Amino acid sequence: MAPSIISLRIQKDNRFKLKLWLPVFILWPPAIILFLMIAPFLLIAEAVLALRGTPMHLFGMLGGLVSVLFSLRGTLVNVKSPRKDALVMVKIY
Repeated sequence: MAPSIISLRIQKDNRFKLKLWLPVFILWPPAIILFLMIAPFLLIAEAVLALRGTPMHLFGMLGGLVSVLFSLRGTLVNVKSPRKDALVMVKIY
């Protein structure tokens, strides 16, 4: 399943300075519409490249990109500053 929310927290001096929730699920419908608009051009480009003898497998690459994107769910990234007591946490739900 695709990520739906990204939580961003910035902590400094053991206090949270910023807590931000980014609703990524709002971006999925426009992304799907954009893909449907671009898909015929990708299909034509793949056919032309196949006829020239250099197939690129554009839809296969797109499938790989989608699978990587879908596997981001559950990712936790912590970035800590060595100079100051600062911490940035990013959680993908």
